[in-house]
Amino acid sequence: MLKMKRRILRRLKKKYQAVILVALIGVFLGGYEGFKGFDSLIGVIGGTQKSTESRSSNTNTNAEAGELYTVVKVADGDTFTIETGEKVRLIGVDTPESVSPSAAKNVPFGKEVSEYVKEQLLDKQVRLEFDTQRADRYGRLLAYVYLEDGTFLNELLVEKGYARVMTVPPNVAYQEVFLKAEEGAKESGTGVWKDYANIFPE
Repeated sequence: MLKMKRRILRRLKKKYQAVILVALIGVFLGGYEGFKGFDSLIGVIGGTQKSTESRSSNTNTNAEAGELYTVVKVADGDTFTIETGEKVRLIGVDTPESVSPSAAKNVPFGKEVSEYVKEQLLDKQVRLEFDTQRADRYGRLLAYVYLEDGTFLNELLVEKGYARVMTVPPNVAYQEVFLKAEEGAKESGTGVWKDYANIFPE
């Protein structure tokens, strides 16, 4: 029994010596990153380390924030599909309906908005930025979308009156930006604000 305890202690000693050695090397080579590496290694030994994916996402997706993706299909003004096959829903905005299963919700201006978004996106590359939730209950990615020239599409649609603000917590990073853009569109009577009641029938 005593020999077994000694063997276990020797193994633990070697394991932690290796961890400390790696961490020290990391400190000398990468400064602060070395300390983070040490924490990570300790987590693995203790069985508490979680993958980056599980910490940053509530769903399995192929798309990564900051990467460029080609848009292969545009469903309507606020939903499209990227090359990975994943559908993307713009965060914080709501465009008029054009392809709703409920025909009563589809309006002519919805088609106009959809055509505009197609011009901006179809067969072009976009950069995605995620908020707290990466996907909705339908499995669509929830994203802030940037065009090839850096234009913030979500804000642009509100600014032009092609969309109204639709804030759904906890994804509220740009709520104030969108509200400011909407205020300007309302004041000038642009887009949906020309005939709001008929464009967004409740």
